[in-house]
Amino acid sequence: MTPDRAARVFCRPAGWLLPARFVAEFGDELRVAFRDRYARTRRVGGAASWLGFWWSEISGLVATAARERLRLASSHPSFDLFGNRSVLSPMEVLSTMRQDFIYSLRMIIRTPIVSAIAVLSLALALSATTAVFALLSTWLLRPLPYPDSDRLVNLFETDRNISFSRLRVSPANYFDFREQIDAFEFLGASDFRAINLTGIEEPEELTAARVMPELMTQLGAEPLMGRLFTEREAIDGENAVVLLRESLWRNRFGADPQIVGSELLLDGAPHTVIGVMPETFEYLLGTVSLWMPSDFETRREDRESGDLRILGRLRDGVTMAQAEEQLIAIAGRLAEEHPDTNRTRGVRLQSMRDEFPGETDTVLIQALMLIALAALMIACFNVAGLYLAKTDLRAKEIAVRTALGAGKGRLLRLLLTESVLLALVAGGIGLVLAVYAIRGMSGAIPAELPRMYAPHLDAPVALFALLTSAAAGVVFGISAALQALRSDRERSILLETSRGGSSTRARKRLRAALVTGEFALALAILMSAGVLTTMFGAWINGDPGFNPEGLLTAQVTLPEYRYGSDAQQREFLHDLAVELDAIPGSSGWAAMTKLPRSRGYAQLPVVVEGRAVAEDDAPRVSWSSITPSFFSTLEVRIRQGRPLLETDRADSVPVAVVNDRFVEVVLGGGDAVGERILFEGETIEIVGVMATIADFREQGIMPAVPWIYRPLEQAPARRLYLALRTAAEPHTLADPLRAAVWKIDPDQPISAIQSLREYIDMTLSGPRYIGALLYQLGFLALGLALMGIYGVVAFSVTQQTREFGIRIALGEQTGSLLRGVLRQGAKLVGLGMLIGLPLAFGLLRLLGSAMSSLNSDAALRPGPMVATLVMLTVAAAIACYLPARRATQVDPVIALQEE
Repeated sequence: MTPDRAARVFCRPAGWLLPARFVAEFGDELRVAFRDRYARTRRVGGAASWLGFWWSEISGLVATAARERLRLASSHPSFDLFGNRSVLSPMEVLSTMRQDFIYSLRMIIRTPIVSAIAVLSLALALSATTAVFALLSTWLLRPLPYPDSDRLVNLFETDRNISFSRLRVSPANYFDFREQIDAFEFLGASDFRAINLTGIEEPEELTAARVMPELMTQLGAEPLMGRLFTEREAIDGENAVVLLRESLWRNRFGADPQIVGSELLLDGAPHTVIGVMPETFEYLLGTVSLWMPSDFETRREDRESGDLRILGRLRDGVTMAQAEEQLIAIAGRLAEEHPDTNRTRGVRLQSMRDEFPGETDTVLIQALMLIALAALMIACFNVAGLYLAKTDLRAKEIAVRTALGAGKGRLLRLLLTESVLLALVAGGIGLVLAVYAIRGMSGAIPAELPRMYAPHLDAPVALFALLTSAAAGVVFGISAALQALRSDRERSILLETSRGGSSTRARKRLRAALVTGEFALALAILMSAGVLTTMFGAWINGDPGFNPEGLLTAQVTLPEYRYGSDAQQREFLHDLAVELDAIPGSSGWAAMTKLPRSRGYAQLPVVVEGRAVAEDDAPRVSWSSITPSFFSTLEVRIRQGRPLLETDRADSVPVAVVNDRFVEVVLGGGDAVGERILFEGETIEIVGVMATIADFREQGIMPAVPWIYRPLEQAPARRLYLALRTAAEPHTLADPLRAAVWKIDPDQPISAIQSLREYIDMTLSGPRYIGALLYQLGFLALGLALMGIYGVVAFSVTQQTREFGIRIALGEQTGSLLRGVLRQGAKLVGLGMLIGLPLAFGLLRLLGSAMSSLNSDAALRPGPMVATLVMLTVAAAIACYLPARRATQVDPVIALQEE
């Protein structure tokens, strides 16, 4: 839709909300401003940008309309809030509203049980809805805390030989892009590295971000104390300055006010502290502890290593598609000029706002929001049923008010005031409960994710809770109020009362429809929650293929200035082996380049010797370097051949052990031992096959990955993960482990000391929380639906008390009465299932579209669906049986006396 057409479509309903005078005076300006904002959002694109745009426009329109209506009413006593002529002055309107409020409060207090059930139902549903909206708002709606963030984009490279959609950029390619493109105002680079802080009591490994000084300026960085980098300080040789993160300054240096100007020893070199950055400044990684300047000029000719993160700001009026078109043309020329490094390289842009969450997370959060809103709708249906019953009891009052001349509008306002007041009370309680739910969500956010993505309760979320609770009050109140104000209501009231107070057929049908809707929504929610939780359970609780109990893990990153060569890394590993073997209480240890159940994994092509295959069609595999003790320490089974041995050294034949999945995908089955593969330019012999283990976090709901395990002697690395097994509590080995490392190198930090179980729990905290939230929403929906079924059947039994008494007096068996009442509930449940099953499959299809990469076996199993149906049926039967049993215990004499 063009901006002009969008402005015309949007401004038409805006004209209905805003006063006519305001539209006449400012209508053209509103249309032009909307058109410009629409055009800018259209240039940026992305689902998150559009959601934020429409949320801002609609909420702004509602706020402006309310403000202008109030201003009109206060300045013109002859007008009401809707701009219509009114005989009441604003003071009279306020007085009437005060009377309605006091009366509604009395009615709520007069029926404490009904009010308490309604408040509890709504509060629980509103707390869940508010918590999920806080997550959705943080991830999708709230703009990033950077100036003109809608024009910030990330530049990535792609490689058709690597099955990963976004790759870092090589320095040489970055400089070519920056110098040959004119679509950007700014195109800056940064990278991340582990750096060792030494020269203090205990060495520590920190995550450092090297950035161009202009990049921090573009992000609106303002130091808490001190200053930012200058351009000259980014020149290699003069860049021995550093900015500290506020948390590092407080926790490690005691918030020393004299920190600016002091020197720190980083990777053995002195660096001067020039400032402290506030905790609120975050860029890309939440684990960054300090920033260092660099212009990357010394790496201008490096086209091999892709490790730069590129951030750009589009020129005003340039779309992301136009900029990407220019970049693709430049990448094509670079592929021709540098075929050795760039032949398979591509390029892509992504809005910085769309970098997180990804497509799967976005749809999953939207589905959670849909489920939460469905639970809220169930609560509204439930409370509407209670209020329908309550208005039955107030039928005489309404009839008398009508007979005395009260208009329908006046009565409608009175009844809605009560329902909205009750909903606002529930909203306040729900908001308090949502605080704890939001804290749980925030605690489940991975540590490396910037805290700006952690959900929190802010003004927009609180406003959402307030508006949602008020809307819920209108939704459940309007149905009861309209039924109470039907034109023939006052005429039928005496007849109804004389027959025992039974409701009209229309009211019975409405209550039945509400309960049917509750049950259908509950079925859809609970079935979806059951299927997803089953998938998460396979993810979390499935057999990982190794024994994680009794293992202490730690991370050691060797600084390049001391361990830059393979020989130095091997020497450190040899010395470490001697010290770790001597630790008392340890029954074995292993070193590896990747812990099991870790996040993320890269894949590279592998070619089997003797099998011709096109480079683009070569299968992709992941890899790790390990010590031979890996198999015994983690208790991993070898299926074929042998494990890696101490004799597999740097000067011997390159060997590897592969997993079952490698044999299946790469070799097509059969005997893998003795096969030779070409991997990263080296010919490697397969000497063994091991059981597939959960090497990456998502294993269990995503297909396993082919994996190669090489000896650390033949493929050394500077970043190592250590695992020590013990029969005692794993943390008892922490101090001996530190002592062993520091005996070799007193300046070598050792970080992330934790048990392997703690590490796995941390990596799976997000899925665990989402699974728990899904089940909580599902059981909340179930509880509300059962309350609705029980309420309708119980109310029906109450209204038929006299009828049941007569039937028992005439000799009808209690079993017949019981079956009749149960039949009423069964009809509601059956109809709810007929409606709910298609809803459930539709919701599952939506979730399936979000998780197209996931293993669908768990989702296709009928177990969770059948279990949900059985559980709902049994629970509904109990909810119907309790009031039905009460109907069989009616005393005929007492029932007849009620006349």
